[in-house]
Order: sequence, then structure tokens, then C-alpha cells
Amino acid sequence: MPHSYIVDPVVVDELMPIARYSGVPELQVPDQAGRKKADGTEMNHMEKSQETGNTEELTGRQTVLVTGATGFLGEYLVRRLVKAYRVRALGRNRERGRQLAAYGAVFCPGDFTDRESCAAYFEGVDYVIHGGALSTVWGKWEDFYRTNVEGTNLVAGLCLEKGVRRLVYVSSPSIYTGKEDQYCIREDQAPQQNDLNYYIKSKLMAEGVVRRWNGKGLETVILRPRGLIGIGDTSLVPRLLRANQKPGIPLFREGRNLVDITSVENVALACELAMKAPGASGRVFNITNGEPMAFGRILEQFLAAIGEQPHYLRLPFGAVYAAAEGLERLYRTFGLPGEPPLTRYTVCTLGYAQTMDISQAREILGYRPEKTLAESIEEYGAWWKGVHGTGETAGAGQRNIAALAGSIRKAPEGSSLKPPTKQERAEKAVGRRYAGTGTQPVRQNREAGGGKSANLQGPGKIMEVRTYRCGSCTNNLGIIFRGGISGWKKRRFPARAMLIRHRELGNILYDAGYSREIFRGGMALRIYRLLNPVQLETGETIAERLEADGIAPESVGMILLSHAHPDHVGGLSQFSGYDLVAFEETLKALHHPGVRRLMFPALVPPKGSIRREIIPENPLKEHFLCGYFEEVYDLFGDGSLMGVRLEGHSRGQMGLWIPDVSLFLAADACWGGDLVRATNRMRLLPRLLQDNFAAYEDSLRRICRMKRDHPRIRVCFTHQVWK
Repeated sequence: MPHSYIVDPVVVDELMPIARYSGVPELQVPDQAGRKKADGTEMNHMEKSQETGNTEELTGRQTVLVTGATGFLGEYLVRRLVKAYRVRALGRNRERGRQLAAYGAVFCPGDFTDRESCAAYFEGVDYVIHGGALSTVWGKWEDFYRTNVEGTNLVAGLCLEKGVRRLVYVSSPSIYTGKEDQYCIREDQAPQQNDLNYYIKSKLMAEGVVRRWNGKGLETVILRPRGLIGIGDTSLVPRLLRANQKPGIPLFREGRNLVDITSVENVALACELAMKAPGASGRVFNITNGEPMAFGRILEQFLAAIGEQPHYLRLPFGAVYAAAEGLERLYRTFGLPGEPPLTRYTVCTLGYAQTMDISQAREILGYRPEKTLAESIEEYGAWWKGVHGTGETAGAGQRNIAALAGSIRKAPEGSSLKPPTKQERAEKAVGRRYAGTGTQPVRQNREAGGGKSANLQGPGKIMEVRTYRCGSCTNNLGIIFRGGISGWKKRRFPARAMLIRHRELGNILYDAGYSREIFRGGMALRIYRLLNPVQLETGETIAERLEADGIAPESVGMILLSHAHPDHVGGLSQFSGYDLVAFEETLKALHHPGVRRLMFPALVPPKGSIRREIIPENPLKEHFLCGYFEEVYDLFGDGSLMGVRLEGHSRGQMGLWIPDVSLFLAADACWGGDLVRATNRMRLLPRLLQDNFAAYEDSLRRICRMKRDHPRIRVCFTHQVWK
């Protein structure tokens, strides 16, 4: 039976489902004990705050406890939350604690891994944001386990014990890191285990701890913010700047790998939203700026902002990864001090793409990034030059945010970190907001009508879309991909044709599936079937499918052809008197069949069967899809069907956007939604069968970015196996 309006369509972000990590030994809630006064009785939270020289205002506002408050993210959290909440800032750095108290928080000196020093601070608290962690790429497992696993267990246990309404746990998307490109990663794609470094391993275990406390009745939310940047950062940018001085920043694949990073102000926003968002308890959310950009491009912008020239080391990934592995082993074996100059995690981070799907945070938390990447880079550069001078990277120690804010544009203290008003943002966007960034066209188009706020409504011309299975072929996934993609399991890839019912133009087909001509050709087709076994049952051709549904094949007046391969053109021979719409390269393949193009003479439509051949002309410039694809065409001038050029698999491949049903037909841009992440592991032979593998990857990235920005769009690959 056909699918009306595409039942269960495949979407790009529905990739390989991976079970959540659950292999953590059960941790017990520590013994109930609190901090004692001189007379041996336990201090309450007011006495505790008075001991530190602070008094908590009884304003009637709700109370939030922030762990790791004296760290980079913690300070931004405190600055944001004091505007609406009573804030207790738990940390060990008393000097920075005094600054937090100056913001209006109650500084609570203590260690969240030590019950005696922190338990009293949880009394009377409404929400806890657990941002404290041991965050470094190298160290002893005992330290990571004590801080990130046992410490999180203690915090969660105290939350339940003291009646805290909700715990927001700040985890890390580093848990996804591996030796592969990953695009539009969803939260449920976290691996069960990842031993790339101890930090990642401990964060995965800590998430398991938080989930178990959720099962015991504690409301919890887990956030995974990617690559925090902002004034005061002592990790991400300073490391890169030190490397840029000597010996140079390792650059793989010319820095084309896409990465997501996040303005620290946006992470603080997400934490605040997660405290109260309905339906968020028990869930995990990726957090980024939603502006993925090529790694090399980000480096150029950061270095330009601080006045430095880039110094790169262009290196082969395999050799560098092997060297990092050897260095780690050397440091572990001999207990060398410090951290290795290279680690496997660092090499993977620099060498592979990693972008996150934040649609769940947008939909459930109401998360909308407030600060753009361009703004964060500009502010960081101005701050850096004000503190260190142009081009100096030495001495990039952590400084207090408020004490250094005045160095930005020589403004009054704190003014540079004040979030701009909506009016200021609007004025800023008019002039330069997205100038020169790698994702500008997408971002700008989202302001003008794309993104979540874009009007994706169609003109109401399409009454129905049906998909028909018209034969299939069988291939071995182990032959197509490296890395154990379902082992060596065989898969039947369906060939599909789509029937589109247009109010004014009648019945339109998108592709035509296999026909029985596939079994009647000469030697070339025999070899094709040997390498690509074809199955076509009785009643499976597109003409037979239509007739079974009471639709006369003669009623099809137009066929849109994605590309000229056997599983797409075969059924053309069953129709006559139709208009054929395709890009010029596809029509050329029909007129000049050849093995290299995978177009065979036996599959060429009979002479005279095609009434007219129509090549799309005049690409659009204003449509929201123009922010993602280089060529977009309004095929009939009514906005009902939009042709999109998807190069790579076949020259002149055409995808189709159907706005009335929010459906994007992606043809063979990938062989299935669950195989998107396996694209970079495609073996040599199937890569050579693509017209241009680099363009193939590029088209797939564009589709993923579109899907990320517009979660409501349903993406369908022709050969997706639907369950």
C-alpha cells in the first residue's frame, strides 16, 4: 500500500539509535552529616552564610545553588541568576567568591565532593545547577571519578534529601567524540561507553548517576553544551593561542571540518531555562549557538580578532593520531608530569566534524541563543587585546570578568558584559552582524524568513503525496562501509517513485523506480545485476502500482526525474505523452547512455513517449532554501514544488521540496537516514561510483544543516528502509 502524505518519513537526524549508558556501579547516598558549630550542633544555611561574611536577603525570591560557581561558566551563571533569584555560589576560590558576593550572591565556600563542607548549603534551596567538574583532557582516573562521578552522586543525593525541586546537571558533548565526522548529533546518540579519555568516561558515568536519581524521584535535566567561549575562558581559546605561537595549530583536511561552539552567555541562558521548563525532567539537551562553521574559519576569525597571524601545521591525521596514542602510553607508563603535547581526544576534536542537533532544546526549553558567534569573537578579541596587547599570547591566565570588562572598548566596568537589548540587537543585525562568517547566508536568511520563525507554509496546491516501492536491490553493508556497519549484514534497498497530486497540474511523478527492462539488457546490465542484485516482484512496477490504486498511468502528465540511474528511470518506459523535468546533465545521460553514468540503452524511454523536456531555469535568490543550497528553482512558478541541485551522487541530481506537506525528497544524497554518519567510512569502490564524493559529502552536510534549523521538515531518501 502507498503512504499518503508520507507515513513515517525518514528524517536526517534519525540516525543510528544507540542505547544509553547504564553500566555504572550503584552509588549509595552518603551518610547524613552536616557542618558543625562550636557547640557541636549543625549549622543551618543562614548561619553558614553568616560565617562567610554574607547575609541572604529574604526577598521572597526562589533560591538557586550553583556548584562550580567560581569557575568560568559559574561566574556567568551567577551574574545572570542574581537578577531574578537568590543565588548561593558554591566554590573553593575565596578571592573570586568575594567578587560573586559583590554581584549579589551568597558565597558558600565548600567542596561539592565533601558532604561535611557543603550539605548545609542545600537547605531551603529550590533549584541546583551542578556545573562543578574536573574538566581537563588529562589526569588520574581516581581524581576524575571522585570529582565527576562521586561528586555528582553526592550533589544529587543532597538534592533529593533536602527537597530541591530540580537538579540541572551540566554534562559535556565530548562524550560523542570519536574517529569520525558526526553531523546533527541527537541526544539519544550518546555511546554506551567511550574510553577516549578519563574525562569523557567520567561524564558518561555521571550522567548515568543523574538518571538513576531521577528514577528515585528527583527531577533532573542534563545539558551538554559544546565548546564554551567568552571573556575569562582559560581552556578552549588560550590552548589554541598557545599552540599558534609554537609550534603551530595542527590542521587536518585544510580545516574544513564543521564544528559547533557556544557563547558562554547562551549556556547560562539554557541552564536558567532548564530549571523550570515543563516536560524537561528526565531529558537531555544539546546546547550550541546553532552556528556550525568550518574549524579553519573559526580559527581565522579568532586570530584576526586578537591581532595574530595563523600558524598552521598541516599534518596527516593517521600519523598524528598514532603519535598521540604513543605519547599517552608514554606518560601513563612512566608517570610523566603534566599532560602530553597531543592527546587522542585533541586530535579527534581538531580533525573531525561534530555538529549538534539543538531542536529538542528549542522545542522543550524554549532555547533561543541570545549571543551570536561573531559577537562573542569580537568581544573576546577586544578583551584579549586590552589585557595582553595585540598579538601576545603569553600569560593567558584566568582573570575576573568584572575586573577586565572595562578593557573592552574602554567602557565603564561591567558594561561590556551586559546583554544587549532587543533594540540594540536589531540595530546591530542591520549593519554587520553576520558579515564574513562561514554560515552567514543561512543565518541571515533565517532572520529574513528562514529558521524556526520562517514561514514554511506552502501555497495549498498539493493535495496528496504517495510513495510506492517499485522493486529493490540487495547490497552488503560490510562491502559498502568500513567499521562494522551492522557487521556484514545484507540489506534490501527499495527503489521508490512518488506520486504528487497537484490541484491544477494533476498527477505528477517524482522518479519511476525499476522496470522489467532491467532484466532484458546485454552484458553491461548483467554485470550491473551481478554487482547489484535486483528484485522486482509482479505488480511492483510504478504503472502496476498506480493501476492497483485506481489511478490510470495515462493521467500522469509530468515526471520529475532526480537523476538517470536504473532504479529511477526504469519506469519511464511505461508512460507516454508526459513532460519530463530534469536538470540538463540528467537529460544528457538519457540521450547518451554509458556505463560510467550507470545509464544503459535498454532503459532509455521509447522515442516519442516524452512530449517535452523541461530544464529548470532562473534560480531563486530569496527563498529560505537559498541559505543552504546553491541552486533552488520554483519549477512551476507557483511555489508548490521547488527543485534543488544535490551534486555528488550523480551529475545534475535534483532534490524536491514540497512545502504543503513539509517534505524534502533528497533522492540518493544518502542511502538511508541511518547511514548518514557512516558516509565518511564509505569504502573506496562505492566512493568511486559516486560522480564526485566531495560534492556528495557537501550536499549531505547542507541537508543536515537545513534539517537542524528546520526540525519540522521531513527528509526522505529514496532508498531508506522504513520500519
